[in-house]
Amino acid sequence: MKKTLAVAWVGSLILASGCATKRYVAQQVDPVNSKISDVQKTQEEDERRLSATDEKATGADSRATDALGRADAASKKADQVKSDLRNELNDRIADLD
Repeated sequence: MKKTLAVAWVGSLILASGCATKRYVAQQVDPVNSKISDVQKTQEEDERRLSATDEKATGADSRATDALGRADAASKKADQVKSDLRNELNDRIADLD
């Protein structure tokens, strides 16, 4: 009888001490949830900024590509004008002789 009572008493201590109360769990989990929420907000802000930066970079790339195309066209036109002037000058020199 004494042994049974001791086992029951030890068992009840184990059961009573092993259970966490809702309040204890809330105290432990709430700070973690708060930190997770802060990290999520920071991540959302970073994603928004990254998206805006990506849009700006895409726009800048497009403008740079356009400028490069115009520069190439201007270079070709300058080469053509140079060639035309050289030919005209050569023709005039030939006419002088």
